[in-house]
Amino acid sequence: MSPCSWWLLLFTFGVVAASCRGNIQCMDGITINVLLLEDDESPWSLKYVKNQILKAIANDTAIGSAEGTGFNITANFEGFNTTIYSQRGCSSSACEAVEKLHKLTVTGKLGCAVLGPTCTFATFPLVDAEKGFNLSTPIISAGSFGTSCDYALNLQRLLPPARKISDFFIHFWEHKNSIKPQWKTAYIYKKSNNTEDCFWYINALEADGRFATNVSKRILRSPEEVKEMVKSPRKRMSHLFIVCGSVMDLLEVKNGSKAADSSDFLFILIDLYNDGYYINPSSLPEMKNVLVVTMPDTREYVINSDLRDNNMMNDYMAAYYDSVLHLGRVMREIAARNQTEIQEMVFVNVNYFRNTSFKGTAGEYKLDIYGDRDVNLSVIYTTNNNKYKVLFIFDTEYNNTLLVDKDPAFVWGKRLPEFKPYS
Repeated sequence: MSPCSWWLLLFTFGVVAASCRGNIQCMDGITINVLLLEDDESPWSLKYVKNQILKAIANDTAIGSAEGTGFNITANFEGFNTTIYSQRGCSSSACEAVEKLHKLTVTGKLGCAVLGPTCTFATFPLVDAEKGFNLSTPIISAGSFGTSCDYALNLQRLLPPARKISDFFIHFWEHKNSIKPQWKTAYIYKKSNNTEDCFWYINALEADGRFATNVSKRILRSPEEVKEMVKSPRKRMSHLFIVCGSVMDLLEVKNGSKAADSSDFLFILIDLYNDGYYINPSSLPEMKNVLVVTMPDTREYVINSDLRDNNMMNDYMAAYYDSVLHLGRVMREIAARNQTEIQEMVFVNVNYFRNTSFKGTAGEYKLDIYGDRDVNLSVIYTTNNNKYKVLFIFDTEYNNTLLVDKDPAFVWGKRLPEFKPYS
């Protein structure tokens, strides 16, 4: 039995003992617990997120004071230290998450809601319907992208999970209009050391049976394999390449190959958490046969990914900030409607975070019936004079594609390329 399994077994006995002592009203102590990886490398590390959460609490307190609300949000911070493991970071976060949540639960300090984890490996054992904690307390995550966390009873995901990205590719490939043919094949590029979001987005495309049913795919694992495909028409099964990462990652995949820049091909770059396509519209010649899939231009902040900068900011930090303010709004609504309910509340009902929408610094958060984020994804192309421009908008709620630029000036002429090599 794994160490995490032992923790879950101990938790089962602990929760029974805790229930014998009676339920503890969550407003009697800590309102929220923050469970996040704490390191120097992760953009969602507690090291960077904590100040945003404290700032949100201060803002919510000011709002509550102005409205005469009789309570304040308080927070407890629990960081995961994975330095003792041979592999650090998300891949070693599961046991840490189980241990932290177990401790909070048996001591009656779980609070009204939990923020985090972001790592899928940490979240899954907490929300697994068969072997998890079977808690009703809402877990609000900026992350937990993996499909293993889909449809969890108490998990809310404030950034688009892998299921939404897989659905985008299924429906976008099928869609056809005046400038886009229907597509049925694709190469998927899979790096060995992807970021957390890209790891799960690409994993979903590789493993999702729904995507495989609709799209004939092949996995490529190195720039050399990509180069081989673009240079060998007889071996090639598609003109379409799906990559996840940054512009620099895309350039690494192309590896300086002039053939890879040909208008015969189309690269789709998944780069959701980057506002650079809006901040600086100047593109590169190597991006002319690339469509970028990214978040909409609705942020009230500028992303700064420099971990050494005190003004660092990103979508993970914003999502946790916005979640605190939304939680405060929810609790004030409950208090205004029924003082007894909020005084006796053991946890916030997850339905307040499902099939709903709210405004935040990142724009509109629209959560579906499972608590997962829906967005209007931008699909951006590079014009012939090297400028980024929105070509399509894809609504993940209804899986609809809207053509924005009906007369694009792109490298493919008047129409995006066909999916199969020309005979």
